[in-house]
Amino acid sequence: MFGWPLPQSRSHDGSSTATNQLGFAAVGTGGDTGIRNDSGAGDEIWVWDGSHWDWFWLVDLHNGSNSANGRWWKGDGSDFGDITLEVGKGYYYRHTTNSSSADFEWTPEVP
Repeated sequence: MFGWPLPQSRSHDGSSTATNQLGFAAVGTGGDTGIRNDSGAGDEIWVWDGSHWDWFWLVDLHNGSNSANGRWWKGDGSDFGDITLEVGKGYYYRHTTNSSSADFEWTPEVP
């Protein structure tokens, strides 16, 4: 569990093809198949919206050629997700270990 440590919010825009929008992709472990609806191998982020958790998972084929690399997919498999991390809200991050080190030390980049 973590709270957003920076005074400015950070967002992942599901309609944007930009990668690493939340700053996790550089050290995160993404889905190793590169298939966006296969959540078995990707890091997950759970976002509390006040009444329930929405979850998303990081896509990354680890070869640099997949246009989905470094982007977050909705847990229901319907599309890329819109996520906003902001002060005062709680989040849960689950790091998998299929393609990177078991150690996960994430330091957010100041926008």
